[in-house]
Amino acid sequence: MLDVGLLPHQLEFMERDADKRVALVTGVGCGKTMVAAMWLLQQAADYQNSIVSAQNYSALHKVVFAEIQRQARRFGMAFDYNKQDKTIFFPQSGATIYGASSEAPDSVLGLTNISNYLADESAYSCEALRNNCEERCRGQDLKGRIIRARYRYTTTPSSLPTSLWFRDMIKRQPGIVTHATTYDNYLVGEDFVRDQIEKYGGPDSPYVQQQIYGRFLEGLATNLAVNVNDFATERPAHRPDDPVWIGADIAAGGRDSSVFAVIDEYGLVEWLEFWHAETQKLVSTMLELNRKYKVEGAMVDATGGFGNGLVDYTRASVGTVGINFSGAADDDNMFNVRTQMYMDLGKAAKESHFYLPDAGDSMRCRNQLSYTSYILNGRGQVQLIPKDEIKKVTGSSPDHADALVLANRARKVAAGHVPGTTDARTVASRMLAAAARYGG
Repeated sequence: MLDVGLLPHQLEFMERDADKRVALVTGVGCGKTMVAAMWLLQQAADYQNSIVSAQNYSALHKVVFAEIQRQARRFGMAFDYNKQDKTIFFPQSGATIYGASSEAPDSVLGLTNISNYLADESAYSCEALRNNCEERCRGQDLKGRIIRARYRYTTTPSSLPTSLWFRDMIKRQPGIVTHATTYDNYLVGEDFVRDQIEKYGGPDSPYVQQQIYGRFLEGLATNLAVNVNDFATERPAHRPDDPVWIGADIAAGGRDSSVFAVIDEYGLVEWLEFWHAETQKLVSTMLELNRKYKVEGAMVDATGGFGNGLVDYTRASVGTVGINFSGAADDDNMFNVRTQMYMDLGKAAKESHFYLPDAGDSMRCRNQLSYTSYILNGRGQVQLIPKDEIKKVTGSSPDHADALVLANRARKVAAGHVPGTTDARTVASRMLAAAARYGG
């Protein structure tokens, strides 16, 4: 199984078979999940049961289990995948790979006769899951042979508090680490690396050190941009004449949804969420909201161009503008406008008792905000953690949180406009002028 064209860091990971603990820490695009799947298959072929964990069940099935099945077919290994039981069974050896997730760390407590544990994206998984899984590993295989339990960890670095246990482990045991950068995979190409550097804030961003060079940031992003405990859970009733502002986060497809957040001066009025919605449906929704409420302005995430159609068709009538999350902030202390919008929402929650209930869809928003931390980057600016870090933990994009900060930004942008005025051209003019200052 080793003679399959592995990269040097993948080969090293596989060949350290006698080591009790091995941690593969790399930048993105280094084939961590592939080599993890191969290692697990090797143990299954040797009559050993294993547990494999991921940060959430979505990642477990769509990434980890999918790769195990792909590699099993590649090597001609028969298997039976049971999605409900979260297992992959290998009839030739009788071995089973059991799946686990940080969403339910106690689900493994009843497992017995486990030989090995592998944690995929370890730095994004909770310590309780690690502890429970390792405690299941006993020194015996399916043939009754006495063996040494082995623990394997693969991950890209994380700045979230979930990584604390992992950071502590590799600090105390630096010898367990096998390290690689994105550049170490000659198969990804220069265009991929260039796109990733742009995605994570440019060559000076600390996240490039993390995501490309596979290095942990010096500090944890323990500071929350928005403290969910600051939100009000009660509010005065919304009146028909009260002005509202709309934020819309438009999905690119896949698992993410398109979310509309409608707010007034007191906070949230309502959510609307659509899956796999075409532009026509989104436009009709915005126009219907404009008929239902006195809309003072709307702001759409136009990053990547996915919201441009909605902006174009509703700009004149609603005062809709697009904004690029990576655009420049008007505050030099903020890394970009996305950072500024989240910090502004945190300020509104704390100082204005902004309303966000602790039930329904708002709980999803609260959960997303609970992982939206920031650090001070090398230039002394406040910088939010990348969306991808949140997605790794929660299993989805922070759609509701993004929509809410967009609505709050629309409210701030239109602040010079007299509430209740229905001159859409005036509203749009003010919104566009202000959005230009924020890099939209």
